[in-house]
Amino acid sequence: MTATKHLLHAKKRTVLGKKVKTLRAHHILPAHIYGNTEPLNIELEEKEFLTVFEEAGETSVLYVQVEGEKDSRPVLVADYMVDPVSGVITHIDLRQVNLNVKVKAHVPLDVVGESEAVKAGGVLITLYNEIEVEALPTDLPEKFLLDISTLMAIGNELKVSDLKYDQSKVEVFLRPEEVLVLIAEPKVEVEPVVTVEPVEVELTKQGKAEKETAEGEATVADRATKTESKKEEK
Repeated sequence: MTATKHLLHAKKRTVLGKKVKTLRAHHILPAHIYGNTEPLNIELEEKEFLTVFEEAGETSVLYVQVEGEKDSRPVLVADYMVDPVSGVITHIDLRQVNLNVKVKAHVPLDVVGESEAVKAGGVLITLYNEIEVEALPTDLPEKFLLDISTLMAIGNELKVSDLKYDQSKVEVFLRPEEVLVLIAEPKVEVEPVVTVEPVEVELTKQGKAEKETAEGEATVADRATKTESKKEEK
């Protein structure tokens, strides 16, 4: 079975710097090719790139046919910029590769399946979202799939040794015993203890005056009572 060849059509780009906004306004993506070649600025049709990129994935080899060139260029998507507001890709870096020379790349790690431990309240902790590997460009996995349906209880985990891939073609730069995902106990939220501090009430000037008056009247009344008592004793 012949592998699908993901082809992109491109033109050499002369518009640079801030002027590339004019390209984006016409749904043209500015891009840059480097590696195993002289750096080259190109422009791609946005619709075509997004369609091919979705079909191929982040680690598949794309073939860029630059206008005026006889042969297409095998490239990998090295990086791309996304507008933080619209979420639209605004620039792409493409790394030209030699199909006969191994390259390093980061392959996405996707978690699939349902875990009984998670259903029972356990928390799934994912320690890696991607894994660095080395392989020939055409042997790079599109993604790693990790089935968590085998995780049945708190403390269960899946390691690099649980990944399924062709070890004769792909080298993973993590130890086999490295944990990728695990099931942890749910966090218990403790209600905070509210301590009520005694409130000191500050009297207003009027309140203070009323208090002093009341205290003064009590003192005068007390003295009068004592005087009356002395008279009676005499």
